[in-house]
Amino acid sequence: MGLLFGRNKKSKPKAVAFVDYEHWYISMEKLYNMKPDLQSWVNSIMEMADVKEIVFFADFSNASIASDIPRIRGFSNKIIETRNVNGSYLPTGIPE
Repeated sequence: MGLLFGRNKKSKPKAVAFVDYEHWYISMEKLYNMKPDLQSWVNSIMEMADVKEIVFFADFSNASIASDIPRIRGFSNKIIETRNVNGSYLPTGIPE
């Protein structure tokens, strides 16, 4: 069946990784006083899959997280800013 979908048993599955970097960063900082080990994580997922793309999501308005952007760029240029620019967590038009 693997050959039917263009994959033999020895090849790794193709994958895209979506990273909630803000959560990962804050958790590592609070629990271990460390930054995420991007290199080890990327090595680990590359062993399991043929990773085509890695996309990082975070609110980079926090200066300490923003300082990690150059480190992230070493692994991916797909960085999505999730900061809510209007300061509200509710979509416009929904009463609080």
